[in-house]
Amino acid sequence: AASLGASPARRFVDVIVPNAMPGILAGALMVVTLSLGEFNLTWMLHTPLTKTLPVGLADSYASMRLEVASAYTLIFFIMIVPLLAAMQLLAEREPKR
Repeated sequence: AASLGASPARRFVDVIVPNAMPGILAGALMVVTLSLGEFNLTWMLHTPLTKTLPVGLADSYASMRLEVASAYTLIFFIMIVPLLAAMQLLAEREPKR
């Protein structure tokens, strides 16, 4: 692209970003799924006013409130499954190298 006269910004947008997109998406998906499921950090930092999904899930199982735990699990699935499906679709559209 440089030998054909493209500017540095144009080379970045047209060459580097498309080539790096699968890695960027995979990294973003890993960060989102790990941050949703991270329990130790949220357990240390939660307060009675702020309850995260992992802490709420653990509390509901500890208190045998299985209906609440099921609702928390459903929220997890609603957040994660579309991300996984989108990642799979993007991987299938990516041309093989």
